[in-house]
Amino acid sequence: SISRGLVAVGIQAGRVMLIDLETGRTVLDYWTGNTVKDVDIAEKTGHMGAASWDGGFYYFSPDKGLLWSMFMGSSTSRSVAVSSDGSSVTFTARGIFHFENASTSSPVLAWHTLYGPAPPREYNINNAADASSDGNYILLGDGFKAALYGRDGTPLETVLLNETENFIWGVLVKDDGSMFLLRDSNGMVFVFRRQPGPLAGDVVPPAILSVSHSPEEPEYGDKVTVRVNATDPGSGLD
Repeated sequence: SISRGLVAVGIQAGRVMLIDLETGRTVLDYWTGNTVKDVDIAEKTGHMGAASWDGGFYYFSPDKGLLWSMFMGSSTSRSVAVSSDGSSVTFTARGIFHFENASTSSPVLAWHTLYGPAPPREYNINNAADASSDGNYILLGDGFKAALYGRDGTPLETVLLNETENFIWGVLVKDDGSMFLLRDSNGMVFVFRRQPGPLAGDVVPPAILSVSHSPEEPEYGDKVTVRVNATDPGSGLD
């Protein structure tokens, strides 16, 4: 049940925490060098990735603390997506960086992309990230564009929102890669079904569902990003 889970917290001041949801005990407490932009947690193991604006990629074990950190240049880290078993993790900065063997002290950079010119901004997909539970699908979003990748780095699908919408702030991918959700900064939520056939470049398919809501952002104080690790996390988008 969720009462036996862990809560991963990233705080604007640069702090990363793992908290036992049942007891309130702090399992991990670590300070990065700048704002923690995103955190994600492995549903089965509790391994956690944190993307910090100090340019670092941080990866933690609930038992051992910080397993490793890497700095891939001077740019800020923006988002992170962890597989449910903690074995793979994808970070974004000025490019995409996918690591295997992540839950060890010797991760392997399996593939990466570099920042592309604007236009086109084909590799500037770094504002939001999500991975399927098995890590086989990785969805990234930024600006008006979202891109779905396979675990080996193969591009599978790209989608452009109409420019009447605002920038993408959040993404979710279904575990089988068949559907994905985009949330923009205007408070709109769009659900897309993956298009059959070979990759055909940037497309603007009709959303099968769109919902308007009012985003709630704190007016002052620290902005906090929270993801929950439950023992029965479900299967993503249903």
